Amino acid sequence: MKEVLKKRAEELECLKQEKLTALATAPSGFLRISHYRNRAQYYKRENREDRYDRYLRKDSRDEARALAQKDYDHEVLNAAEKELNVIYKFLSLYPDVTVENVYDSLHEDRKNLVVPIIETTDEFVKRWCSVEYERKMLDEDVIRYRTTNGELVRSKSEWMIANMLKENGIPYRYEYPLYLRGMGTVHPDFCVLNIRTRKEYFWEHLGMMDNVEYVDRVIKKIAAYQENGFFPGENLILTYETRRNVIDPVQVRLMMDRFLK
Repeated sequence: MKEVLKKRAEELECLKQEKLTALATAPSGFLRISHYRNRAQYYKRENREDRYDRYLRKDSRDEARALAQKDYDHEVLNAAEKELNVIYKFLSLYPDVTVENVYDSLHEDRKNLVVPIIETTDEFVKRWCSVEYERKMLDEDVIRYRTTNGELVRSKSEWMIANMLKENGIPYRYEYPLYLRGMGTVHPDFCVLNIRTRKEYFWEHLGMMDNVEYVDRVIKKIAAYQENGFFPGENLILTYETRRNVIDPVQVRLMMDRFLK
């Protein structure tokens, strides 16, 4: 919860600076809107206390937009400051030790004598990685690449993804079987784990997107994923390449940062 609130605070601070910069160059005055025969009419007042204002004709519509944006930016800034005050107050009162991490604060000898209320991150990851499964067989005539983790994969791109996952401490299972209604058992390239959220994702690298038959199969497979509750951008990660446009480490890192950190 603290990490979520800290991230929210960072976003709000950026937004606050953005709106302060915008307001520093905003035009003077305020916008008043009235209606005549179901049509909006725009007026400008230099001060809110003024009794008289200036009508903004159609050729002054940009001025009306700028004044409306100014009012909106003020409201956003006020809302951001109020939310930030609440977040910072909450974080200042939030205890350093919660019931979930009391176990982590214990001496190792004492840990061996108690049953924690929640599985620790290390224990969870260890159990997740220890799951045994039957991998898809590799054909003898297929070129294979051995990853840092020791498994054989089918392409240089899979080799790169696997090694980058390993380097960044992201647990994964290569070609972990998944049953999809309407298609049967498939073997996604990777099943990966976000340690922080303990959420699983399936990662498919689509490496021959310039092959028409391959693309047809991919479309059917993605449709089957979606029919079984796996959606790109939610719990399904997709990367692509063709012979002329190959995947690079930057794309892989973007996916890891977006879903797995």
